Amino acid sequence: MAARDDSVIRGSLITCIIVLVLSLVGNFFMWQWGDAATQEKTKANASLQNAQNQVRTQDSKIQVMERMLGVGQMTDAEFAQMLTSAGGDEKMNLIEQQFAQDMSLMNEDGKKNYHELPSFLMRTIRDKSALLAAAEQQIARLGKEKDAILERETARADKAEKDKEELNTQLQKTMADLAKAREDHNLKQQQMQDLLTKSQQQITAITTSAAREKTQLVKQSTQLQTTIDDQKNTIETLRNDEFETPQGRVVHVMPGGNVVFVNLGSADGLVTGVTFGVIDQDDVRVTNVEPKANLEVTAILGSHLAQARVVHNPDLRNPVLENDKIYTPFWAPGRRVEIALAGLMDLDGDGADDSDRIKAMIKSAGAIVSAQVDARGVETGELTFDTRFLVLGTDPEFSDGDPDAQAGNATALAAVGKLKARAKQLGITTISLNKLLGYLRSLDQDLVIPLGTASRAEDFPPLNTGSHGKRSPGTVSSLFDRNAPNRENSGEDK
Repeated sequence: MAARDDSVIRGSLITCIIVLVLSLVGNFFMWQWGDAATQEKTKANASLQNAQNQVRTQDSKIQVMERMLGVGQMTDAEFAQMLTSAGGDEKMNLIEQQFAQDMSLMNEDGKKNYHELPSFLMRTIRDKSALLAAAEQQIARLGKEKDAILERETARADKAEKDKEELNTQLQKTMADLAKAREDHNLKQQQMQDLLTKSQQQITAITTSAAREKTQLVKQSTQLQTTIDDQKNTIETLRNDEFETPQGRVVHVMPGGNVVFVNLGSADGLVTGVTFGVIDQDDVRVTNVEPKANLEVTAILGSHLAQARVVHNPDLRNPVLENDKIYTPFWAPGRRVEIALAGLMDLDGDGADDSDRIKAMIKSAGAIVSAQVDARGVETGELTFDTRFLVLGTDPEFSDGDPDAQAGNATALAAVGKLKARAKQLGITTISLNKLLGYLRSLDQDLVIPLGTASRAEDFPPLNTGSHGKRSPGTVSSLFDRNAPNRENSGEDK
């Protein structure tokens, strides 16, 4: 049946095309008489192109109709395109819309055509009939269950009505008992209200007393906590007293002993003007050793080589030698040393704060003060992992005088304790003000000894004949070598 319909459609289409072509040819000859040969040829070509377009359009429609009827398989992509696209033929659009509406009844993929639609509808009807039969059976079963439940619930309602009458009787008796109980409750409530008023007055008195005691205990707790923090820092310092190590060493000493070369340079972030203390190569404790001389860096010669001059050497019997260690607490490779201050910074014992003088001395040594808690407890800056020292000054003392002063001192102590606790968490070394002053004095550049015509007798005290100065632990012939170390090789290995 489908093949015959397809032949009829194709025959009709071919007939239409033939009639259309003949009509166009006739029109071509009719217009040939009334127009020029060139215009007639152009129109004929245009007519032929139009006819070919119509033929292709009709062929496309025929293919679509064949797929709708089941001749050939319509893919899901073609079906989706049919739903979304709209052509110029209104009738064909209506046919496609009706086809899409009809095919929406089918939920089977890959079989969307009118040939498969009746089979799909028959299967659907059979499935629905089976579901309907099962639903009717379930309705019958539920009807029987409903009758049983209704009978059971009727008996239960009768029993509930009887129980209701009994409960009403009990309710009347309970209401009478409740009225008497409410009267007794009101009387007890009045008594409890009087007792509550008295208790609140007692609680208010106790709260006021407890607040005063709490204030005193908080003050004592703050003092004790500060003391505990001080003791913890003291214990930590005693456990780890040797917190600094030499930063470099002397690799060569020029004849005369006034110019030396050290194994630090541009790769270490060293700059000119940095001052180091010199200790013997045999000394193992840096922080408790008095430097035998001070060096000032004058030139950077390589990645790990620099030239320095001896700016202070109080004991000429103990000269600077090769492999002597150099150290300064106010320089670190590649960064500027940060120092924190906490408490009262009293330099001369007059009880006044000398923080500004301390800051100026630290700055002149090449470091900066990055955080501080002053004597009033005011905190500026903050501690970081780059902070090298926390310098502890004097804690404020409590007295029996002005309460405002006592509160201010407590605030200051709490702020200092908080800063010390933070320093302990960050692993920052805690030192006293006296130790900081010792570091600063060891790097005092005003102690340079002038030579030549500007020399002074007081700079050269008489030698003690009863003792001998330290001697070089090895050969010293290299001291008289006038050639400085090679800039590329000497001192590169640290």
